[in-house]
Amino acid sequence: IAKPQMPPPTAATDIRTDAPDDVLAIVSLARVLGGEATFGDVAALATAHLSLILPDTTCAFYVHDAASGHLVARYVTGTHATALRGMSMPMGERLSGWVAACRQTITNSDAALDLRDRGVTLGSAVSTPLLDGDRMVGVFTAYAAAPQAFNEDQSRLVEMMAPHLGRIVGAVLRREQRTRDQ
Repeated sequence: IAKPQMPPPTAATDIRTDAPDDVLAIVSLARVLGGEATFGDVAALATAHLSLILPDTTCAFYVHDAASGHLVARYVTGTHATALRGMSMPMGERLSGWVAACRQTITNSDAALDLRDRGVTLGSAVSTPLLDGDRMVGVFTAYAAAPQAFNEDQSRLVEMMAPHLGRIVGAVLRREQRTRDQ
């Protein structure tokens, strides 16, 4: 009996060259599932997947600091990440602060509402609240160069991800707080 021949590689079956990112995503997922994840693990894993549906974006995870009442950019990735690192805004102010205070997703808002003092010119943003039960834990915002860059499907997928991500982020932040309190 002749051995079956494998078809030549096609675009769909070529060996992937991004294995290190995949390995990091698997390690991060394992840590999340094992309850050992850091905030960075969660944010890196989320942005690895969100970048597939939100290509060419700069993504920021803002964490709510209850003591100051501010959102603080704790994890930022993308072309303009350096300009956004450490950014802070009061709850209710700017785009991401409004999303946190009102607990509503906004799609295709003017990115300048968040970025006007950061030396970055981007055209639009999609921003969604991250809730752990009733507790505001943060906001995920993706910024794009073009105005009206995000379509309904992208917005819907971001909204679908938010409740799950909010619970995970909340658990990680609670664990970090317990560790600091010890």
